[in-house]
Amino acid sequence: MSSSGSDVSAESASPFTLVALAEETTRKLNTVWDDIGLHGTERQAALATLYDAVTAVFEDAVTGAEDEKKRMETQITQQLAETSEVCSAMGDADVARDDPALPLVRRLAFVQQIHDGAIKRRDERMAALQEQHEALHALWAELGTTELPERFASLGNDLTLARVADYMDEVSKAKQEHAERTQSVRTLAESVAAVWRELDEEPSSEFEQRIARCAAGTANELSVRPEVFGMLESKLRDLSSERDKRQEQRDALEQRLSETRAGLE
Repeated sequence: MSSSGSDVSAESASPFTLVALAEETTRKLNTVWDDIGLHGTERQAALATLYDAVTAVFEDAVTGAEDEKKRMETQITQQLAETSEVCSAMGDADVARDDPALPLVRRLAFVQQIHDGAIKRRDERMAALQEQHEALHALWAELGTTELPERFASLGNDLTLARVADYMDEVSKAKQEHAERTQSVRTLAESVAAVWRELDEEPSSEFEQRIARCAAGTANELSVRPEVFGMLESKLRDLSSERDKRQEQRDALEQRLSETRAGLE
């Protein structure tokens, strides 16, 4: 209960109780003014001031309610538009729906549920594309690919399933190329190691030790970039040349020994 003795609460407030409150307040004021000895003009002025104050409170309440209505209507319009935009970006059928027959609170809840579902699907689609995008660029970096297809330079705004499939296909190709190069590097490393054994030599530099570990299958520390292929092929050529040179020297020595023996016989 308020200090004025009124039993009116927010739950029971109605136009009738507001009128009753105004009448009760006026009656109490007149009683007090009688005791004070306030004259008619003074009372009218006081009531006019009270009326202005109460009117301002009511007008503020109406303005606040109207602003809330506009906010909800604007939010519904924005969410419908965003839902349609998201569906378009994903290449899906437009699921944006509204039911103007419903009260605004229920309309907003209805529209927002559909909107939130579309946003969730969009975020999941974007996450899947981002994962594919990062995987593709990581593979290209390992492969030393410099001429990148323009359509994969950035993620872009295309969130369609066709775009996802395009990325998956490109990632699959890059993985296949990576696997083939990895095997080629392993084959080259094994060839280099085989020539080392023929020459009875051991790897000395860090790069040569990585070659040996790759050939032995204990570690794969060699890149599959083109420049590594060049280094491996150069190493294999040099070693093969040294092997062939030694073989020629042995053949020449054996030839001289054979000729010497023939001359002694």
